[in-house]
Amino acid sequence: MTHIRLSDAAVGSIINIPINGKICEFILVHSGNPNSAIYDASCSGVWLLGKECCKEDSWGSDQNIYETSSIHQYLNGEFFTGIDSKVQSHIKTVKIPYRKSGADGTDQTGANGLETKAFIPSMHELGHTHDYYAGKIPVDGSCLAYFLKGDSDEAVALRKATLDGMPIAFWQRTQIHSIAGPRAWANYTDEGGGWDSAKVNVVLGIRPMLILDGSGLWVDE
Repeated sequence: MTHIRLSDAAVGSIINIPINGKICEFILVHSGNPNSAIYDASCSGVWLLGKECCKEDSWGSDQNIYETSSIHQYLNGEFFTGIDSKVQSHIKTVKIPYRKSGADGTDQTGANGLETKAFIPSMHELGHTHDYYAGKIPVDGSCLAYFLKGDSDEAVALRKATLDGMPIAFWQRTQIHSIAGPRAWANYTDEGGGWDSAKVNVVLGIRPMLILDGSGLWVDE
């Protein structure tokens, strides 16, 4: 078996990361900065997305404010501390694009992005598209190299996730603005790879994403 630097691994590679003593598979979904117009320079690195969701939980209690959500707190607390310390040292602290203060708030990009070590993907990063909801959905990312834009059979297949081997819908960090409840709803990717929205207190999968400095980390080829 040969080893290569993580930074030299190809998009689509499966990277094994020990979490709480268990090997968890992550997909290498992007390398570099996806879009320097909206992503801070800190986001340039090796993007890894869990092949499986790490758990099921609600997005938050009653408001779609990502920066104070239970998902954000869990991923940067309990989840992150469970990652093997050798891998932890290569995980970057980044500033990701997001909509601040809920769906009726303002988009924050570049250096104004949310500081985080672990996060869930946005609908744009997964390649989901929308027309009718233009203006009601944040501009909180760009399509990552592993994914395809749209709803072709190939595009939706790439987005599917599991939990304990079973298909599962998983949360996105992208909120959706509803006149009836502007802070009550967030988007998710369904079991078939499409997208929909639900109230934030609904329990769905949490699919973690990390950005690593891959230059000093070696993985199996």
